[in-house]
Order: sequence, then structure tokens, then C-alpha cells
Amino acid sequence: MAIVVGILIVATMLVFNQICKKRMQRTQSTRVKKVSFHMAHNRNAKVALVTTTKNAHQLPTWVEYHINRGFKRIYIFFDLSQRQDPSWMELNDWLKLNPHRAKYVHCIQVTPEWTRVNQRSIIASKHFKHYDNEVMSRQQVNAQTALVWLKTIDASFDIDYLLHIDTDELWYPIGGSTVTKLLGVGEYFATLSETIDTVSFRNWEVVPTQLESTNVFKDLDVFRKDRQHYRAYCGVKSAIRIRLDKKEQEIHGVHYWWSAGSKPVEVYDAVILHYVSPTFEQWFLKYKLLGSFPDTWFGGDVPIGIVYHCKSRDQVQRFLRKKDVNFGMTQLREWYEETSVRSTESILKDPKWNAKYEIVKVM
Repeated sequence: MAIVVGILIVATMLVFNQICKKRMQRTQSTRVKKVSFHMAHNRNAKVALVTTTKNAHQLPTWVEYHINRGFKRIYIFFDLSQRQDPSWMELNDWLKLNPHRAKYVHCIQVTPEWTRVNQRSIIASKHFKHYDNEVMSRQQVNAQTALVWLKTIDASFDIDYLLHIDTDELWYPIGGSTVTKLLGVGEYFATLSETIDTVSFRNWEVVPTQLESTNVFKDLDVFRKDRQHYRAYCGVKSAIRIRLDKKEQEIHGVHYWWSAGSKPVEVYDAVILHYVSPTFEQWFLKYKLLGSFPDTWFGGDVPIGIVYHCKSRDQVQRFLRKKDVNFGMTQLREWYEETSVRSTESILKDPKWNAKYEIVKVM
């Protein structure tokens, strides 16, 4: 009897061992497949950038920053520009001194004739409704042009994503970044799921801590995160995955992308650093250039909901009209300083400054 029981125990143990071995083999097989799948999609993504600009501040610095972050292609559309545009000339001089950077940059001087020949034949007419008198309409057309090029004449660059931002903005990854080393854009986008076609980034808005600066990207490092007190927009900027086999992809609003069958995903581990009107000089030149614009965008279709934007227009126009003898350049500077500039010391004294602000040194 004892012998029979012993045999049964041994047999049970053998069966149990076989079951465990099979389960371990299945688990190992599954793990190998998962690792293999991950590695197959773990190459760094190739990301391009598109922007529309005019009289940009420190454009070579902006370009170099994004090349250093790993962007493989940068499309810069100079808005209705002539060769006298200082930023055009400054960038070209810089590229001559740095020819190894030139391969990443495609500069386009946009004129009515260039648009007629190169854009109206490939971009849907709906995007041209307010083209002549609305810069945001031209931004949409230029962004869509870059997308079309990346699917056709520039398909050989094998770009995975296209990001649309302005030349007073920097893409900045929060996660995985340190003062000395930033996470590369290719590394970041490689972590996104294959199912994501459009990804959106929130913006942090720079706080001017001084009236003047020769290079705000280097000098200013305090950013507002409290979106209720932004001077400019508090929306998002987005990137789109380039899918050569999908026709239904286009710009949707000035900084939003749309891809059929895919919902946009907003992420929080990377942001857009927005250097909006960061010095008195840049603020003044911006609103002098914009002129006496109406209180709406797109021919009255969209009310301008940014109070600071409209008040800045009014103050600069008040100065330019020269009708108020008591309002000169001194008073204009005082208005900008009172509404825009804060000292770093006063910010750090705020007991809740950690929740409202972030100090970011990108250079």
C-alpha cells in the first residue's frame, strides 16, 4: 500500500512539474514577443518642424536649439517677405557660417506669386478664405504645405511627425530632462503609441523679468504655469503623425491637426515654452507691425478673447497716432512694465510660486 501511495506521489509531482514547465515556456515566449515588439518600434522617431515668421527675434538661436534637440527638418515660411527681412538675412548669414546645419533647414520667402504657383494647386481652397488679410490663415496654409511636401516631394526624409509652432516658442520635454541634457525629440516621440496620430502640448508662458534683452532664449528662464493669468493664448500646439497612406490629414484651426479616425491626445511630460512679447522692444515692434487690427479674427467669425492682446494694440496705436501729447514713449514703456514685467525676487516671495511658476534654463 505504501509503495502504491509513493508511486502516486511521484507521478503527481512529475505531472505538476510538466505543467509548471509549460507555463514557464509560454510566459517566456510571451515576454520575448513583447520585448521583440518593443524593440522593433524603439528606433528614434524623425520629427519635423514648420513655422511662419516675420522679423523673428534671434532666429539662428531658435533654429540651433531645435536642431540640437533632434529635429530632422525645419520649414520656415517668411510671411509675405522681402529680402529686407532682418531675420531672413540673419539666418542666411548664420547658415553660411554653419553649413553643416543647412541640410536641416528649408527657408521659403512667401510672396503672392510664389503662393499662386506653389500652394494653390496643392492646398484646398477653404484654407485661403482669409489668406490676404489674416496671418493665421497663412499659417494654416503653410503648415498644410509642409505636410503635403512630407508626403510627396520630401517623402525621402522619412519623417514620422510634424510639429507646428511659432518662432517665439521652443519645444521642451519635461520628463527625462536635466539642466545639462535634454531628452531628444526623437527619443520622446518614439515612446508614443502607434495608434496616436495627433499629440498636443500645453504651453508655459515666459515672465519678462527685465525690460530689454539681446537674446531672450538665454536670458529669461521664469515661466508661468497658472493658465488663468496668461497674457496670451492658453491653448495647445500639436504634432501629427505622417501617414503616407492616409489622405484625410490636415491642419484644423491655426495650431491643431486632424487625422481621420484618430482622437487627439494631450500629453503633460513635454510643453511649449512661449516667449510672448518678452521685452519692451519686441512687444512694441509686434503691435506696430500688427497695426490697428479688428476685435475679431477671420473676418469677424472668431472674437479675440485675449484682453492683453487688444489692450496692447490700443496702447501702441495711441502712441503712434501722436494725438495725446501726454502719452509718449516713456508712458508706453511704463504701461508695458506695469502690465508685463515682474522681478524674479517678487516671484520667489510668492508662497505659492512653485505651483504657479517654473524655472527652466534651456541654454
